[in-house]
Amino acid sequence: MNKLVKQNLFEFTRGSDPFNTLGIGYAAKIYKFFDDLGVDREIYTIEGKQIKFIDSLYLDNNLSLVELPNNLIFGWLVSLKNCINLVKLPEDIIIPGSLSLDGCTSLVELPHNLSVGTYLSLEGCTKIIQLPKNLQVKTKIYVNPEQTELIKWIKLSKFQNQLKINYI
Repeated sequence: MNKLVKQNLFEFTRGSDPFNTLGIGYAAKIYKFFDDLGVDREIYTIEGKQIKFIDSLYLDNNLSLVELPNNLIFGWLVSLKNCINLVKLPEDIIIPGSLSLDGCTSLVELPHNLSVGTYLSLEGCTKIIQLPKNLQVKTKIYVNPEQTELIKWIKLSKFQNQLKINYI
């Protein structure tokens, strides 16, 4: 135990956050989470418990992504295409631009208070068969023709005019 304390004291940098420098605390966990996913630290900041992305987040084809942390604030769009192990998105996400979840085959539902500023693309999200009541999408909701259950649900919902079936 004594050796561990001495080792960490030598790694501490004066004038910096001791929790972060020593690799403990919320910020350190968030940095590690996004480092492991290959996200550049220059595209986001951590302010208290909030994680603010300066612009867009692209994590397409990331097999390590299972879920995203809470308290995310996005600058523009989020692209998580073909993240086949993604099973959950955090609640209360506001995305000023688009949200692309194409090919996220393990995702079963969307967050209840999801707000998307432009379009939502769910092409190939075969386990999603309905959308949350509080979902807000400004323009279109893209799906594939094979997503028959979701298409039926959308056609009977308030989103019927936003449905766009992509036959390509």
